[in-house]
Amino acid sequence: MESSGYWNYYDKDYKWNYQNPHINLDYTRSKFMSIGMSEEEAEKYIKSGYICLEHVDIVVDRFYGGCLMSSDFRTRFPLNKFNLQNTRMKKNIWVEKAKSIVDIKNIVDTYTSKTNRNYLFRGQTSNYQIEREINNPNFIVPEFGEISLLPSLWRVMLNTNPTSFEEFRNLSPLEWSYLLYSKFDLEDIKHREKILAHKGELIFTMSDMENCSDPILREFGKYRLDLMMHMDNILAPTLITLLQHYGLYSNVLDLTKSLDVAIFFATSKFKMDNNISQYDFIGTNKRQSLIYIIREDSREMIHHDDSNETIKPYNPLRPILQECVVSASSTCALNLPADFIEGIIVLDFDLDDSSLILSESELFPSEKMDTFLSILKKHKVMKKHLTEFKTSNKT
Repeated sequence: MESSGYWNYYDKDYKWNYQNPHINLDYTRSKFMSIGMSEEEAEKYIKSGYICLEHVDIVVDRFYGGCLMSSDFRTRFPLNKFNLQNTRMKKNIWVEKAKSIVDIKNIVDTYTSKTNRNYLFRGQTSNYQIEREINNPNFIVPEFGEISLLPSLWRVMLNTNPTSFEEFRNLSPLEWSYLLYSKFDLEDIKHREKILAHKGELIFTMSDMENCSDPILREFGKYRLDLMMHMDNILAPTLITLLQHYGLYSNVLDLTKSLDVAIFFATSKFKMDNNISQYDFIGTNKRQSLIYIIREDSREMIHHDDSNETIKPYNPLRPILQECVVSASSTCALNLPADFIEGIIVLDFDLDDSSLILSESELFPSEKMDTFLSILKKHKVMKKHLTEFKTSNKT
């Protein structure tokens, strides 16, 4: 089966040494030294994620900026004016301490009514900071530092090789088709093709199959065409979302439209034991739990499309039940979701599990209910990396 290289991410010996042909670190080093940095200083900036784009001399903070040829003095700077010491945070992120579950909802309602914006949420049991020697002061929040909303894929890359510029590689079309053809009996498909061939009706292409005389082959031919035509555009965000929600590496970060879902993840800690995943209730984690309030942006965030005809027959429930929205990122915008944080609610109270509205089983249903999970488990390599919960083992 054709491989995309996706499974390299799971190889503990993978070097993460891919270098983007559009990013030249030697050029960056020389340009930093040309504005007065020592070689040692230039190296610190490079390892911290600052790169200089060739021909335009724009310094990009790869955690947010993207390889754009414009400057905004927050994430992209003209080389001749690049001086982080003279910048200060221009974005006002509010912080509120909630004293109860009801208080959390009241705080959200208050800010929603003030701004008339659509907000998304992400609950965590504690705050994590970007670990780099030179932080971007435009993104430092007092008491919280430079907040990390890095997808796990990029955390692994940075821990292994902080100057790697790996682009995300999805599963190949053949690998996806192996999973998504499972609603068809492929042996029966081959048998039907042979019958038509004996009758003189030969099938050479997907279009031939879509227009043949056999109704089962026509259905399969249409499905194959739809899958191949949409794999790299319309369908791609949905497939990447599914990777993320079933515990596989992706370049997106989970957000949710549901405050109740965010509260669950803010008060439940993930662990894995003997390949079985579990969320243990930990309350407000000694009042360290928090919920990020994130401004929705249709250009960088994607709602899960549960109506997609290619995916719908497989009933992938996790993203639906978790009211999923994913936020994009890339090798030159690693921490992009954090650029949309509007506020932080600290859960400054004690909590017992009787106050929770949602449970693990409601957000991670069994494979008996979630057909897509059962399909993933049939893939030998994929099965090893899935997040499979206790509820998923019940039949």
